[in-house]
Amino acid sequence: MTSEGDAKATMDQGYPVHIGAWTNWSRGSIMGATVTLTRQDAALVIAFTSTFLAFIATRVWRLFCFALHRYYSAMGPQDATYHQMQAILRNAAAPEDGIRLFLKLLSMKHRRTKRYHQLLFSVTSGIILLISFTVLGGFSSSIATSDNEVLIQSAGCGYLYSDNNYFFERRSYSGKKINNAANYALQCYSNQDSQFDCDRFVMDRITGNVDLNATCPFDNTICLNQRGNIHIDSGFINSHLHLGFNAPTKERILWRNVLHCAPLTTAGFTSVDTKTQPNEAVFHYGNITTHTGKADYIFRIPDLDSQYRNSLSDAVLLTDVNYKVNSLVAEVKNRSIYEINSDYMPIDALIRADADIHLVFLAGNGVVFSEHTDDAWYNVSATTTEVPIVLAGEPDTEQVYFPNAPASPLGCASQHQFCITDHPDSCGPLASLRDAIAGAAPLFDTTYAEIANNTATSEKAARFTYFANPFFAVDRDVSGILGQLGSRALLSQQNMFAGFQGPLASNQWQLDVSHWWDISMAVAQSIYIDSAYGLSDPVLEQSRKNYTESYFNNVCHNQKIKSTAYTSLSIFGLVFTYLVGFLLALVSYLVEPVSAWLHKRRSYGQYKHLEWTTNATLQLQRLAHEGIGQGTWSKGAETVPVTKEGESLALLDISNQEHPVLRPLIVGNQQDSPSYNSCSKDGMGARSERSSR
Repeated sequence: MTSEGDAKATMDQGYPVHIGAWTNWSRGSIMGATVTLTRQDAALVIAFTSTFLAFIATRVWRLFCFALHRYYSAMGPQDATYHQMQAILRNAAAPEDGIRLFLKLLSMKHRRTKRYHQLLFSVTSGIILLISFTVLGGFSSSIATSDNEVLIQSAGCGYLYSDNNYFFERRSYSGKKINNAANYALQCYSNQDSQFDCDRFVMDRITGNVDLNATCPFDNTICLNQRGNIHIDSGFINSHLHLGFNAPTKERILWRNVLHCAPLTTAGFTSVDTKTQPNEAVFHYGNITTHTGKADYIFRIPDLDSQYRNSLSDAVLLTDVNYKVNSLVAEVKNRSIYEINSDYMPIDALIRADADIHLVFLAGNGVVFSEHTDDAWYNVSATTTEVPIVLAGEPDTEQVYFPNAPASPLGCASQHQFCITDHPDSCGPLASLRDAIAGAAPLFDTTYAEIANNTATSEKAARFTYFANPFFAVDRDVSGILGQLGSRALLSQQNMFAGFQGPLASNQWQLDVSHWWDISMAVAQSIYIDSAYGLSDPVLEQSRKNYTESYFNNVCHNQKIKSTAYTSLSIFGLVFTYLVGFLLALVSYLVEPVSAWLHKRRSYGQYKHLEWTTNATLQLQRLAHEGIGQGTWSKGAETVPVTKEGESLALLDISNQEHPVLRPLIVGNQQDSPSYNSCSKDGMGARSERSSR
C-alpha cells in the first residue's frame, strides 16, 4: 500500500479510488504487486503489451532458426532440400514466412524422402511458436486482474463518536445503513438474477451454515419445539477475504457470528389485562422499566378480538393494515445482563451468560391469511372466518384465516468470536458481543478499555480496535434491524397486499430469520468502507472522529472495493512480460555477434558459423555471382559482402522464362547483355544461343 499523499485519486461510487501502485495481498507480496489505472490508460498499456509480444515473437523465431540451422549444419555434399532448408532458416524474418516456405517444400516431398522428418519438425515447431505467441498476444489483457479490486484513497478514517450529544445522528446513520443493507440483501443474497449493483464489495455475499432442525437455544421448557429451530453459523469471516481489509495473512482478523433462534411457548407466560380498553395480552418473559418503575412483563398488545374487530365489519382488501413487529434485546457483559444497555431483564429460562438475548413479537394486527400454514411463529388458525370484501364495487364475503394468538414470541441468542490469524488456534471466547471483544483483546495486545476509548499502543492493537468499533456504530443484530425495519424485515411482505397475506411456507419464520442474518452481513460489508473514508452526509459527519494515532495509518489506507470504472494491472505480470521479452530480444540480437567472436577468437564452430553467414541473402547473392566469375568480392564471411567500386555483375538471363539464370557479363567486342529476340516458349532458343557460344 502507498502512503496517504503519494497517489492521485479519482471518484467511483462516491469514493475516491487510489490511482497508482499498491499490493493486493490476496495474491501475496510478489504476485499481488498491482497498479490501478483509469480504463483508458490501462487499455493503452495492454495494447502496447500486445504489440510488444508480437515483436518478441519474431525475435524468438530468429533464435529458433539460428539454433535449428546450426543443429542441421553438416559438412560434405548435401542434397538440394538441405540447402533450401538452411536458406529458409537463415532468411525467413517471421514465423509465418518460414512456415509458408517449409509447407511448400514439404508438399513436394514424399513421406519416405530424406529430410522429410526434418521439414515436418521445422513446420510443426514454427506453427506451435506462432500459435503460442498469438495466444499470448490475445491474453495480454490478462495482466489486468479479473477481480476488479481497487483501493479506496482515504483522506482520513475514523469512528462514530459514542456521545449522547450525537444520539440522533448515530440513529440516523444506523437507519440508513440498515435500509441500504436490507435492499442489498434482498437483491444480492437471493439466488435470482438481480439488476442491483451486487459487484461493489470484494465478496458479493457472506454465506453461513444453516441448520433448520436445531435444538432449543434456551432452557427446553420455554421453546415451543425442541427441534426444528434455526441455527446459523457464519464460520470464520476473514477480514481480508470477506470484508476487504487489504492485509497480509498474519495481519488478518477472523470473526464468527452465530445466531440461534426458536419460537417460544406462550403457555404460562401470558395473561390478559381486562382493565385496559381494549383488553391487552401481556407477555411475561421478564421485566422492563417504565416511568412508574419495574413492570413484570416485557410486551403488551391489544387482544386478538381488538386487532381483528374492524376486519369483521370493513372491506378487508381496502384496509391498510400490516404486521406489528416488536423487538427487545438483553445485552450481556461480563457474563451478566448489562442492564444499562438492555431493553429488558429476561427470566431465568431465557438467560444465556454466553450470548445476547433478543425477543421478537409478531402480531397479526389485522392482517388476514389466504391459506392455513403450519409455520410456528405466524401461528395461523386452521379454521376460516368469513369477512366482507369489495369486488368491482360490489360487496361480498371471503373465507380467510386469522392468527391463533394476539402475538407470537421468538427468542434468539446471538454470539460472536474473534481470532488472530497469525496464531490459528488463538481465539477469544464464543460469547456475547462485548465479552467476545474483551476476551479477544489480549490476543491483539490491547484491552476492552483501550478499544472503548479508541486508542492503541501498537499496530496490532489498532487493527482490532478499527475492526471492533463498527460493531457499536450500527445496531446490526436482530433487535437493531427489526427496530429500524419493523414489518418490512419480513419476507412474507413480498406476498401481501392491503392486509391480505398470500400463501406462506411452512417454515416462513426461518426464512425471515435467515433474511435478518443476511441484512446483518450486508451491513458488515458496507460499514467498514465508511470507516475508511467517511460519511457523505455532512450532518452525520459531525458524529465522526478521525483516528489520530500513527498506528492506525496503515489500517486506514487499505480498504478494498470492486470497480469496473478502473483497471488494476498486475505489476508482476507487466515486469515479467517485459523483462523476459527484453532478455529474449537481447539474446536474439547477441547470438550472431557472439558466434562471430567465437569463430574468430576461438575457432569454435567454424563450419556452422560460416554456413549461417553465407546463407544470408546478400551472401547467397555473392555466391551466385562469384560462382560464374563475376565481381571482385571481399568480406565474404560478414553480413554484407562488397565488390570493387563501380564493378558490374552478372546479368539475369530470362531467355527461358521458366528457368531464369545468371549470365556472365560479356566484355570486349561481344554483346554485354543477353539477347531477348530469340526467346521461345519452350526454351530452345536459349539453349542454341549458349551452344553457339
